[in-house]
Amino acid sequence: MASKTQKNCRCGETVMPSFLFQMIGFQIFPVAEAQETINTLRHLSQEDFGIIYLTEDMAQEIPDTIAYYDRQVTPAVILIPTHKGTTGLGRQRIRDNVEKAVGQDIFMRTNEFGQAIGDAMPDFTPGGLPAIERIEGRYTVIERLSKEKHGADLYQVYGPDSPAAMWTFLFKRPCPQ
Repeated sequence: MASKTQKNCRCGETVMPSFLFQMIGFQIFPVAEAQETINTLRHLSQEDFGIIYLTEDMAQEIPDTIAYYDRQVTPAVILIPTHKGTTGLGRQRIRDNVEKAVGQDIFMRTNEFGQAIGDAMPDFTPGGLPAIERIEGRYTVIERLSKEKHGADLYQVYGPDSPAAMWTFLFKRPCPQ
């Protein structure tokens, strides 16, 4: 049997049905309203729960309570997304805590599509294009793009109906949306 400080629990709705959390040893405390969440957190902290997983949507409703538990040694309140997806709050809290611990943000910046894009490089100047026209390997051919040979296929993939996220690492989006 686990000691009380090793107990895990989950409050609120989540990405997985409750029985899956129960199968891996979590105790479930469903909550639907802010005050109910606050009361449940208070009860669980008095019962010496070490880790409490709380959904981001419930945490957004009780920021002062979350801030209070952030100042406590235990329990650790870990925010998780709901079945509706993430608000980014849980990830931001992890990012903030790591930055506080190591003195800098070590996570890569992301764009509106959740893609890692790194830091901006305002003084970047691109290098020259390679002089190689074609390289043939055992299974692959690399060749310079040409409008005549590749244009139609590229337009099908990157034309006006292409998702904006596909343009993250390309030069610029040629087709207005």
